[in-house]
Amino acid sequence: MNNPQQEQLTGLYNLIKDPNLAILESKLQEFNIFSILNLNRQEIRHSTMLAWLFNPQANHKLGTATLKELLLQLPEKYQLNALIHVSNLNPAEIEVSTESDAETGRIDILIKGKEFIIGIENKIDTTDAPGQLAKYIQYLKHQFPNKLRYFIYLTPEGLTPQELEDEIILLSYAHIARLIENLLISIPIMPAQVHALLLQYQQLILREITMEDNEIQELCSKLYKEHKEAIETILEYKMDFQATLNTILIEKFEKESIYRKSKCYLNFSPHSWEQYTCTQVRKGTWLKDCTDLVLFEIINNNKEIQIKLIVGPTDSNKQTESIKQKLLERIQKDSKYKKSGNKWTTIYTHKLLQYEKLKNATNEEIKDQFQKHLDQWLNDEYPKLVEQINEIMQQLQQDYERENAQ
Repeated sequence: MNNPQQEQLTGLYNLIKDPNLAILESKLQEFNIFSILNLNRQEIRHSTMLAWLFNPQANHKLGTATLKELLLQLPEKYQLNALIHVSNLNPAEIEVSTESDAETGRIDILIKGKEFIIGIENKIDTTDAPGQLAKYIQYLKHQFPNKLRYFIYLTPEGLTPQELEDEIILLSYAHIARLIENLLISIPIMPAQVHALLLQYQQLILREITMEDNEIQELCSKLYKEHKEAIETILEYKMDFQATLNTILIEKFEKESIYRKSKCYLNFSPHSWEQYTCTQVRKGTWLKDCTDLVLFEIINNNKEIQIKLIVGPTDSNKQTESIKQKLLERIQKDSKYKKSGNKWTTIYTHKLLQYEKLKNATNEEIKDQFQKHLDQWLNDEYPKLVEQINEIMQQLQQDYERENAQ
């Protein structure tokens, strides 16, 4: 064994012996009902918990206190109206729901008041789909034209969505932790079970989502200061598979027209489709700098990697909309395709990889499995999909040119 390897082993041994590491492990293993139920980063479960807290008619007996705190978390330009709402809240007039139908989509949390409406889109390990938030905002405008509307985009860090709209309010889970802290301080007498639940939920947010637990931070700082080289050795061998596999995806499709590439999403179209002008839309109708009506979308979240073939919106252009409908009609003749939605129509879905099925696999085994599934799809399914859409577009282009020549 050479000296560098010996030094690495010695550093790792000293880290393992450090009593602060045992304290840190003890802190992280403290009883938490949310962690036991594996609800740490499940968006739907967090939405359910938050909707319960915001509902003044729920059995937590907090009344409108939580909803008031939410309104007070809104940015400065909304504060005057928020204060008016806070002073006029009537529990009987508040209605809270989850997964509310918003025409071809579902808003995670919808809070209806007498004079206002709040929509909350909750994202933890995923990002918004193309046009998703704009669609929800338009839905709120159409359904509640006479109410003051607030649309909140809730993420762990308060991140900006893929397509920012002026009316989107950015909030982070740090705001939710602060909201809970304010409740615990301002309501000293509350049901014991509710108090314990709020404490554990706040703990979960600080440790698992925002990573802002002060005790944990202090212990980690001490450990890193004392064992920097050992910890960096560990990090060197740790792989972020969501990012690593996404890099492989980008390399595989770098010769195609890529319009969006992030840790969670990859959108592209084959160059062979560019010749069909009849299926081109105005730039930015779907994604920035994209003029394609049909795109592949690869979703790479913390659960799975999924490939979709999607027909996008046409910005109400009558001629392009007519071509889109003809394209969908011809696609539907093939039983492999399934039409869904309205503006964004998913016509094909394929799961490349499910992380849950590989939870006990080594790093190399996961990478090998992914490479195998991807290569198989590229050899079998992808060429067929491209060719089938190619044939339909070619027919539509011929019809388009014939009609415009008359």
